[in-house]
Amino acid sequence: MRRGLKAFLLALIAGAFFMVSVASAEIIDRIVAKVNGDIITMKEINDRLKPFMKSGEVPEGQINDLRREILEHIIDSRLALQEAEKLGIRVGERDVDSAIEQIKTSNNLTEEQFTKELAKQGLSVELFRSDVRIDIVRAKLINQEIRARAAVTDVQVDKYFQEHLGEYDVRSGCRIRNILLESSDGARDKDRELKLKMASDIVEKIKGGLSFTEAAAEYSDAPNAKDGGNMGVICWEDMNESIRSVLDGLEPGQVSEPLETPQGVQIFQMVERVDADAKASAEIKQKIREKLTEQLLSDKYQEWVKGLRAKASIQVTF
Repeated sequence: MRRGLKAFLLALIAGAFFMVSVASAEIIDRIVAKVNGDIITMKEINDRLKPFMKSGEVPEGQINDLRREILEHIIDSRLALQEAEKLGIRVGERDVDSAIEQIKTSNNLTEEQFTKELAKQGLSVELFRSDVRIDIVRAKLINQEIRARAAVTDVQVDKYFQEHLGEYDVRSGCRIRNILLESSDGARDKDRELKLKMASDIVEKIKGGLSFTEAAAEYSDAPNAKDGGNMGVICWEDMNESIRSVLDGLEPGQVSEPLETPQGVQIFQMVERVDADAKASAEIKQKIREKLTEQLLSDKYQEWVKGLRAKASIQVTF
């Protein structure tokens, strides 16, 4: 089954439940709870239990624990439906049909394939339609009752962006080339002086008209010598402090004076500075805003449902 549809199905019937398997059990249908007078039966719980029974991996002792989790989910959904009724929120058959068509289209499923996929998960079309209706109602309730109180500020977005910079390729840096005159471990002062003198001569030749790429190919000991010393784009944060200090003072095209580094004496050329792409940053921040908003809406919705629970008459006999 396609992952997107499977996740959607499980989210509708179980919310944040972990995937567990259950052994089959026969339980006579009975009333297990009343929510403001509306009854919830064991059959409703067992209907939503079937997808978990399909996996067949969890010990029988965990069946009732999972049933209780499902019952809590059903109670929350029942409270939401009751509140939607009070607020005049209606979801018709066409709304449900449209939502299901979108699910089938996004997963490239025919009607026959869709029905078979539901059956594989232990779901009937009727139960799935019921859960889709609840999901639509929930979305309408969030838009009407919660969204206005769940604004994510620019400060929150910027804070998240800065704290997760490593996840996004928008850091500033520069494109550089280098020439390396490698020094052996424990090189003597005389050898170091010789390498510095050689590097100074190379710099003079470059200033005299020799291209940096030709100089790298002829003199550099680095593996990238054949590529003209190309090192690609290096982010400022990833550079050695001494190298960053030298490069920061160069304009595109300029060449540094010889610099002693742990690898040996190096000469650098600033090819271009690469600043964070403003458009890319704006797009990333928009995605961050959407992510934070989604999480905030979820949290606010749970708080809102808790408020409904506090005012409701809930009797559980399971």
